[in-house]
Amino acid sequence: MSVLRARLKKKRVKGKVVKHKTAKKKATTKKKKSKLKVFDFWKNVIVNLEKTDKIGNSKAYANTFSVFKQFRKQKDISFKKLNYKTLIEFESFLLKRGLKTNGISFHLRTLRAMYNRAINSDVASINNYPFKKYKIKNEKTVHRAISKDELKRIKNHKSDDKSVDFAKDCFMFSFYTRGMSFIDLANLKHENIHENTLQYRRSKTGQPFTIKLTDNALAIIEKYTNLNPNNSYVFPIIKHENRKYTEYRNALTLVNKKLKIIGKSINCSIPLTTYVARHSWATIAKHDGVSTSIISEGLGHATEHTTQIYLDSFGNDVIDKANDIITDLG
Repeated sequence: MSVLRARLKKKRVKGKVVKHKTAKKKATTKKKKSKLKVFDFWKNVIVNLEKTDKIGNSKAYANTFSVFKQFRKQKDISFKKLNYKTLIEFESFLLKRGLKTNGISFHLRTLRAMYNRAINSDVASINNYPFKKYKIKNEKTVHRAISKDELKRIKNHKSDDKSVDFAKDCFMFSFYTRGMSFIDLANLKHENIHENTLQYRRSKTGQPFTIKLTDNALAIIEKYTNLNPNNSYVFPIIKHENRKYTEYRNALTLVNKKLKIIGKSINCSIPLTTYVARHSWATIAKHDGVSTSIISEGLGHATEHTTQIYLDSFGNDVIDKANDIITDLG
């Protein structure tokens, strides 16, 4: 009996030792995870974005990562040591490279987004969050909206150059669909269209949209459906699934180039880009008395503050005319 008891005791002790080792191993693994530094975590974020087909985001992260590594002289840093002082020094580094306020803002917003991901992944601690004190500066963007009259001139613009005509159709379709971004336009498929309704998810936010298509928008869809009856995409932009992002970027560059030609030929007040259609939709809606909350919902903004950035770019002449009406006491 004594031998049996001794064996059982030894087995229990051994079990405890094994359990202790396992617990220690788990603790070590957890400790290693918490010690993951900025460079390695940033690389993981980029890889994961590429895997989920968020190519635009992955390139933005990769761009800032490259700049941040230059700033750090290729020396990695822990999240704990990435503090307020680091952000000030990074800002100074970007200034010396000749970047303007909004260019600096882009890199710092990307850095902040990466740090937020690290907190959500339990790699960084919110207690060390450097953006509590550091505020990212933004400069008001230049006025990027045009008038209804200019939009009518674009709509009626004629050209023998098919690429110019295509650029016009992309611009007007974006305007007709509440400022649809070019990446969403490029990825638009016939399966997104149900009679006279358009349903899709915005690439940037994943937010679902349901838009009633106007006759003008339907006419553009019909035009390209007839030209490319076997294409699953509405517009002839993406032709190879494995080159989607490259074909989208090439098309965007070409369309913006051709829009500049249209803009000059109609004496447009500002250089035309695809983004002008989105700003114009918001600005004209505001001029026509549509509330900011409705415009915000139409654009798919998370907050009215973002919408206000669009609307704050009203020209002084508009504000002056409003002031004349308001202050006219007879």
